[in-house]
Amino acid sequence: MQKTPRVSIVTRTKNRPALLGRAIDSALSQTLKSWEMIIVNDGGDSAPVDALVKKVAKDAAGRIRVVHNRKSLGMEAASNCALKVARGAYVVIHDDDDS
Repeated sequence: MQKTPRVSIVTRTKNRPALLGRAIDSALSQTLKSWEMIIVNDGGDSAPVDALVKKVAKDAAGRIRVVHNRKSLGMEAASNCALKVARGAYVVIHDDDDS
């Protein structure tokens, strides 16, 4: 049974793997370890997103999940997709262009 994370990090992205990689690295470098990251790929190519998550799988230790939207729903709807599956007591929006 996995412990409930304290913080859910919502990251919205679409076809910006270089920026997404930086955002993932930013989450991984946090001193607070009780977090989950929910990446919402809002209509973009799924392969680069999945490759980035696979690359950091060991360091992430199961804390990163991806929601792939077949077509773009927009920023607000993408946030709502993540909120539906978020488990943290707190939620932060940390988009792919944030660090």
